[in-house]
Amino acid sequence: MRKATAMAGSVGFFLLAPGIVAGWVPWRLTGWRMLELPPDALSGRAAGAVLVTSGVAVLVHAFARFVLEGTGTPAPVAPPEQLVVGGLYRYVRNPMYLAVVAIIVGQALLLPHLVLIAYAGTVFAAVAAFVRWYEEPHLSRRFGLDYEAYRRAVPAWWPRLRRWPPRPERPPLTPPPEARVDASNPESDGTVGPRNRMPSVEDAIALAARAHRGQWYGTPESEPYVFHPLRVMLSLADPADQIVAVLHDAIEDTDVELDDLAEAGYPSEIIAAVDSLTHRADEAYNEYIERVAANDIARRVKLIDLRHNLANDRRLPASPENAERIARYERALVRLGNPSCGRSCGTAAGAATAAGRRLIIKVVRFLEVA
Repeated sequence: MRKATAMAGSVGFFLLAPGIVAGWVPWRLTGWRMLELPPDALSGRAAGAVLVTSGVAVLVHAFARFVLEGTGTPAPVAPPEQLVVGGLYRYVRNPMYLAVVAIIVGQALLLPHLVLIAYAGTVFAAVAAFVRWYEEPHLSRRFGLDYEAYRRAVPAWWPRLRRWPPRPERPPLTPPPEARVDASNPESDGTVGPRNRMPSVEDAIALAARAHRGQWYGTPESEPYVFHPLRVMLSLADPADQIVAVLHDAIEDTDVELDDLAEAGYPSEIIAAVDSLTHRADEAYNEYIERVAANDIARRVKLIDLRHNLANDRRLPASPENAERIARYERALVRLGNPSCGRSCGTAAGAATAAGRRLIIKVVRFLEVA
């Protein structure tokens, strides 16, 4: 679904669903007639105004996340292509429904009309039943382990105090000179310091392990996310390719920014490749693949990344959404100059081998971030 189509559909659904439930029905029940209140009760009216204003703001934010992040709409007939977990969805799973109820309660305090309190309770009971008996099973079938991990971490109705996934601590991106040896740079004098600021593959691993800490990769085994970029790295030989492989999801999925890599001394060719591999929020997947294809390092890394993703997705339970994702990855492989590997991806990509898993665990433990 194109962004413009998702936006048009979301605007229409906004007017049709929240517009009726939180706007038209309260108007029919009360005529929006404001009753007289004694001076000492005006604080309730002020609280109602805050609830209505905040609820509308949250509602607009939630709908925007479906368009920009999910490339879809909140309507069941036109669902998002990607699981929406950004913005306020990092704190609570159902901010949209909470916003609708808050708007109704706010009107009950603002006007005030007790009938709206009863109506708010009815609406909450209805959406809670809808979420429990339809939405959660549907999302579980559509997004599989990604949704299950999200559901375990983020409450449905009572917001978390800290965002999910937690922000990693921002470590120094380059170690002190005495702490690291640069074995990957043939022109290096052996240390990472004022005379040689090119970080090594080991430094990139340390950064990725810390940045992805607390994140999980959607495998049947539900393993730490950093295992994925490390597996991609182990399939490449050139040090520059290995660094890009380790960092290929860091900009998109963590708080690390391209400017941080520049300050840490990563060369421009590595930063450009990492940028090419970063799927932007407002970018269609085919446009993203075209950017990847234009950068040689990014293309090599993405080919391995796609093979590993295909190997993992073929081990997940069968579903229409998973089949669609596999087909998209297959098309991307062909566009990047590598024909479809079919079922051989499950073995050629080296997904979840015991030896690879042991090696990665040793690396992460060595860096004291496991």
